[in-house]
Amino acid sequence: MANIFQRVMQLATLGAFLLAIAFVTSAFGSSTWRYDALGQILDSLKDVFSYAFYTAMAVSGYFPAIGIMSGANIGANMPLSEALLFPFLNMTYQLTDVSGNVIAYSSFNDLWDATGSPPIFTLFADQGLAMLSNFYFLLFILLFILAIVYILLFVGRSDIKYSIYTVTCLAGMLITASFPSLIKKILDLFGVPPEVSIPFFDSYFPEVTILNPNVVAGTATVRSLWAAFFVYACLELSFQAAYVSKVNEPSHRRARLLEEQMAILGERSLQLEVEKKEREVEQKAGAPAGSGQAAAEERARVTIRSFFTGAGLGAIREMVERRERERERTRLEEVSSDTRRLHGYITRLFEVDKRARDTLTAVGSAPSQKNMVTTMFLNMGFRLLALFALVFLVTNPQLLYAVFNVPPIIAESYEFYAPEAVVTALVPIAMLFPVISFAIRNYKQYRLTQFKAQREEQSAMLKRLSELREIDEAETVIADEGKKAELEQKPAGGTP
Repeated sequence: MANIFQRVMQLATLGAFLLAIAFVTSAFGSSTWRYDALGQILDSLKDVFSYAFYTAMAVSGYFPAIGIMSGANIGANMPLSEALLFPFLNMTYQLTDVSGNVIAYSSFNDLWDATGSPPIFTLFADQGLAMLSNFYFLLFILLFILAIVYILLFVGRSDIKYSIYTVTCLAGMLITASFPSLIKKILDLFGVPPEVSIPFFDSYFPEVTILNPNVVAGTATVRSLWAAFFVYACLELSFQAAYVSKVNEPSHRRARLLEEQMAILGERSLQLEVEKKEREVEQKAGAPAGSGQAAAEERARVTIRSFFTGAGLGAIREMVERRERERERTRLEEVSSDTRRLHGYITRLFEVDKRARDTLTAVGSAPSQKNMVTTMFLNMGFRLLALFALVFLVTNPQLLYAVFNVPPIIAESYEFYAPEAVVTALVPIAMLFPVISFAIRNYKQYRLTQFKAQREEQSAMLKRLSELREIDEAETVIADEGKKAELEQKPAGGTP
């Protein structure tokens, strides 16, 4: 029953994950999922290495030419050197820019400060920006794959850390999508001109097209409500599944271990019983009457004769080894007998008491599945409904405005439905949670302090009673000793 319930919780977690990832991934446009991002990064790396080798070969040809040639012949011989070097480089390293256009240089000046083609440093910078842009889009695919891998690991191992990693990957996709616009707004607040920040971040972090911006902004849409709800439901169900596994796994592990041990005990007992019967049959079939006593006398006669003919040490060694084998055989028979008796006792116990198997294998030590299911679904249902109600209030701020008696002319304005107004209305509700937590913690601390004070008072009272009892016992002993001494001092004949 416990295993079935655990599997059901794991399947429910998997279902919530599929719904959550469906809502999250559907928020992005098709241009977000650039499956060739990794290939583009590798192509950019190849182009960067080509630029580096091209530049290194050009520099290695440029400086020796200057060092060998005299000052008068530099102007005349440099074109000859360029005419020999650059066609070879252009044929060996075919350079392309980020758009795929072929770049060819014909002189050293063209390489550093080109007029028709971009300089080599511009090509390096463009390829770096291209790698950053493709890595930004590759991050979405990596987070998507990691989320699937972690949820499968959770289903297989029921480890709570994998569910946290899964939800982190789901949230990371939305955070990655909103990161460029968030940084732009922060820079705008600090007074950075848009002419500087926007082109820079558009180059390094291209903003992802979101089909439904409300999924990230969290305003009044059913889509954002269900996205947040299923992400949290995935986390909540995974926590409950991990709890069920943690509670039931020790008893089931012990039950499996004891079941295996009892199976081994039964097999060994049956094997020993068969071996015992085979030995009895062999002894009855191949041993004539009196053969055992004759063999013993023959062994004794041979041993004595061997001893007096000079083979005494070998005879003694043979005697000791035979004694050890007989002792080992006797010990094995005792163990076999104990094994058979234990197996017979367990078999009879299982036949007489039907609950003995559950008691012996510790299956009954697991908590009641009915109570666990009831408590779990009540607590989980309360939290999910509370979250649903909270998100519904946040996504429908008009209900909050009605509670706070905001005038209709203000509550129905467009500004009150902006994310800033929703967050402002959310602050009182969000502050309820730390306030309630603070009140509960202080109340528990107060009760704990009272309990400690009562225990200290009771301990002091018991200590005082113990001291009074000891004093009373000491006074009683002293009084008894005084009476005894008076009786000893009286004369034997009576009173004086």
